[in-house]
Amino acid sequence: MSATFLPQPDSGFSPDCSKECQVFILCEDLAAYRHAAEVCKLLLAQFDTELDFGFNCWNFNELADSVGARSAMKIASQADIILLSLREAEMPPVLEWWLETLPQPRMRNPGALALVLGEGGGDPAQIEQLCTRLEQSARHLGLDFVPLFPAQSLSAQLPFQAAARPGQFTDPPNLEHWGLNE
Repeated sequence: MSATFLPQPDSGFSPDCSKECQVFILCEDLAAYRHAAEVCKLLLAQFDTELDFGFNCWNFNELADSVGARSAMKIASQADIILLSLREAEMPPVLEWWLETLPQPRMRNPGALALVLGEGGGDPAQIEQLCTRLEQSARHLGLDFVPLFPAQSLSAQLPFQAAARPGQFTDPPNLEHWGLNE
């Protein structure tokens, strides 16, 4: 399910947008895709007058193919945001392998590795373990890590904020260092 979405001029996007934000979405399945789409709608609502967006969406299964994995790596190296969407707090082995093999340095830096986790995504220990693993991946890639969950309550997070990890309270991410405002 790889797809690219580039806003059309008649869709309300200003052609005068001087900045473009590339979002690479990796989804576990159709339900996870819907959660990722909700995040993208929030991004558009929050930044549509400041940024032009390009979206590229892939399914985790496409990473199992060597040609698909290389193509996904190339897209990820150019993305401002890598958005992972999971139903539960369990990382599929193909995604873990792919994250470990992403080349460093990326073509675009800084940026963000974001996680969208579905409602009831697992017990707090599983979520904590997944977040720790993704924070390590983000650090390796020179990205900020932004957990956004549960997916059902994302609309309540405007202006765009990171969700608190289990047992913690966090401040919203500093958007000035996402590569979105560079």
